[in-house]
Amino acid sequence: MRIIAGKAKGMILHAPKGYATRPTGSRVKEALFNSIQGLELEARVLDLFAGSGALGLEALSRGAGYVVFVENSPTAIRSLTYNIEKTGWQAQTRVVGMDVLSFLKSCQEKPFDLIFIDPPYSYEKWPEILNLLAGKKLLKDMGRLILEQSVSTGQNQLIEGFELIKAKQYGSTALLFYKLAKGESVDGCI
Repeated sequence: MRIIAGKAKGMILHAPKGYATRPTGSRVKEALFNSIQGLELEARVLDLFAGSGALGLEALSRGAGYVVFVENSPTAIRSLTYNIEKTGWQAQTRVVGMDVLSFLKSCQEKPFDLIFIDPPYSYEKWPEILNLLAGKKLLKDMGRLILEQSVSTGQNQLIEGFELIKAKQYGSTALLFYKLAKGESVDGCI
């Protein structure tokens, strides 16, 4: 697993061993960033279920300004912290070691330009996460929310307050791209 473009192109990232963390493959990651090209520049990014940090670090390599990584697994946090130190982007990142639902319930962040959601394929608490994201208004007006999930989960995840603008399939992985629905305003969760 490596960073595929930008300032840190080619840098190999450490990933936790085992099956608890499923890193985003290079093909899927490249397709994701090609689909949002330009939106990552100077962006505030929220990487939920961050794992090794591959998506957030790719965004930083391509010009993002700041990334908040949310991860619950101590093993994944060790890999994530190692990868951040290896890139030298400690000042542009914050690692939150807690469950995503707990983070969203207690969120004290300003709205983000990009939100990546890449949970384990077996994750079942979708309704709560999607409702919290909509209720907290964490996405800026021109921002994008990108959900990575198993194709078997279904490709038409409706999220109240968001509009699905694109869905792509890569093998067993689906990428769903959302923007704020018309009439939604951005307050943040402060």
